[in-house]
Amino acid sequence: MKESYKTDYKWEIVWKNVIIFTYIHLAAIYGIYMACLYAKYWSILWFVAVTIAAIIGITAGSHRLWSHRSYKAKWPMRLILMIFQTIAFQDDIYQWARDHRVHHKFTDTDADPYNARRGFFFSHIGWLLIRKHPDIVIKGATIDCSDLMQDPLVVFQKKWYRYLMPLCAFIIPTLVPWWAWNENLWYSWHFAICRYCINLNITWSVNSVAHIWGTKPYDKSVSSTENIGVSLLAFGEGWHNYHHAFPWDYKTAELGNYKFNLTKTFIDFFAYIGLAYDLKTVSADVIKKRVLRFESSTSKMTPNILNTDSKILTEKDLQNEESSITTKMIDAENYTQNRSKNYTKIEGWFKMEPKWLNILYLGFLHLYFVYACFTFDFFENLMTTAWLFVTYGLGGIGTTAGPHRLWTHQAYKAKWQLRVILGICYASAGMVDIYNYRFICFMQDRKNFFNTIKSFQNNIYEWVRDHRVHHKYTDTDADPHNSNRGFFFSHVGWLMVKKNPDVIRRGRQVDMSDVLADPVAAFNIKYFPILKFMFAFLLPVMLPVYAWNETWYRAFVSQDIIRYVILLNAIWSVNSAAHIWGSKPYDAHINPTENRWVNLFSGGEGLHNYHHVFPWDYKAAELHGSPTTTFINFFAKIGWAYDLKEPSKELVKTVMRKRGDGSHSLWEAVPYPAISQIE
Repeated sequence: MKESYKTDYKWEIVWKNVIIFTYIHLAAIYGIYMACLYAKYWSILWFVAVTIAAIIGITAGSHRLWSHRSYKAKWPMRLILMIFQTIAFQDDIYQWARDHRVHHKFTDTDADPYNARRGFFFSHIGWLLIRKHPDIVIKGATIDCSDLMQDPLVVFQKKWYRYLMPLCAFIIPTLVPWWAWNENLWYSWHFAICRYCINLNITWSVNSVAHIWGTKPYDKSVSSTENIGVSLLAFGEGWHNYHHAFPWDYKTAELGNYKFNLTKTFIDFFAYIGLAYDLKTVSADVIKKRVLRFESSTSKMTPNILNTDSKILTEKDLQNEESSITTKMIDAENYTQNRSKNYTKIEGWFKMEPKWLNILYLGFLHLYFVYACFTFDFFENLMTTAWLFVTYGLGGIGTTAGPHRLWTHQAYKAKWQLRVILGICYASAGMVDIYNYRFICFMQDRKNFFNTIKSFQNNIYEWVRDHRVHHKYTDTDADPHNSNRGFFFSHVGWLMVKKNPDVIRRGRQVDMSDVLADPVAAFNIKYFPILKFMFAFLLPVMLPVYAWNETWYRAFVSQDIIRYVILLNAIWSVNSAAHIWGSKPYDAHINPTENRWVNLFSGGEGLHNYHHVFPWDYKAAELHGSPTTTFINFFAKIGWAYDLKEPSKELVKTVMRKRGDGSHSLWEAVPYPAISQIE
């Protein structure tokens, strides 16, 4: 160490960090060994994707956006980058940006957190194994970070980082392979540790390798260099001599191509779609002038020999030399493309007419939901949060076990006590269909007020009728939520437009006499507006207020906004996601799929390929175990549910072998062709 860098400061080892990072690197080595020998193909792809997301979170997020403000981003892009940055687990955005600003302002001094003059090991990982130098703390306190505290996403992440970090960095990346494609949980955990270790070392290499080995064409007075190897691994962060000369350039490089700068590609894409803007860059004349002034004599990668008398140029110094900073505006080309695509399996032309009341209502709900998620403190009162999950479960069970499996498919029978419970639970779900033709009648004749209010609801009769039409005319114009029209339409768009005439015509042909003959269902249909208001919106809010002194506002937001919107989207996902993404082990010739994520959030409705092949099965799946099936089985044991229908195992195997896509686990032991026609 140079004499000028000797101080009275004595290194103090942080043994906790030493143990943690030792474990991480040993576990990563074991993870690589497991990945080479035992990992499933999808697991490898998953952890590559998570690794890329984490790198982007640091390079495009913490570094170029929040540390240097080299471009601006709208909240959707900032939200994506915040999640990616949390996956990386390299301190929260605020601390990362603060330390990096200190690094740029006091590069290679005692105030630099990863001072490269102390050697490769220190600048790579050693700085994390000892207590910070006092100068870092003192100088760090002088850095202005007020802009960061004005970003609500940064504030949100800073507040909840201790909970978000393990969830995003380890728990979800570990559980996804285990849940989605049955990866060994032990292997999955070590793959997650391996991914994390790789991300750490890639980021650290910018602090170490890119400050020691490489060329310095822009400023030979600083330690930072141009290192192509680091640039490849760190998605463009290795052009570090340029970056320290022009830290406000969003490219962090002079190069205008994407070959060694994937972060620039990422930012340019979001600029193209309008989520990134004010992209700052440096004019060619200023770059040329600086190269001529500070042209490096090194032409190959050699160890960097530093002069202790070198002047450390700060961003302010460089901005004085820069006469103008140009803002790169990326505008999407305006184009008109006439397309005609047939989304239906039957002929017919229908012009969709929007339901503006539904659009406004659902738009308000979802915007309020986003706002609530960022402002609602779920840990302020755990009873309120627990009650949210309880009412979510009750509403979900009310829909899946009630109108779906009982009244629509008659997959089992229920005594009046259970039907009453299901009617109340379904009312608590608050299924929405606000606007129809009776609204016009109401506007013309106020005496029809009660009938209008009834028409604002999606009662059992309407739910069952539409679902029977859906099964009979799946993915045709007569299907209320035809998935051939795309994800948005089948998810929520069908509620925002008036029904296709075929839906109405086919709906009138559906036999609904069994539903009307049920006195519990008839009562629910007649008084549904009152029941829905009471059990979906009023009582769930009143209970927290009077039972454990919750505030009215928090009770309202947790129940009538957060719980309600999540439940709606969970049920809608059965119509959309479970008709688009997933495997088809029972019938490869239809759209419905087996989607485990939908199955998780909808209480057992996501194994949809099976359900469309065997709609009368009370389980709605080949296997037991879903919350809805468990609910029905419980009431069957006490005698309130009976005549539970399900196909024989031989029938399921026969259909699966003849029409499935070969993804069923039985194909591993049965030598049948994946897809064949039923004779």
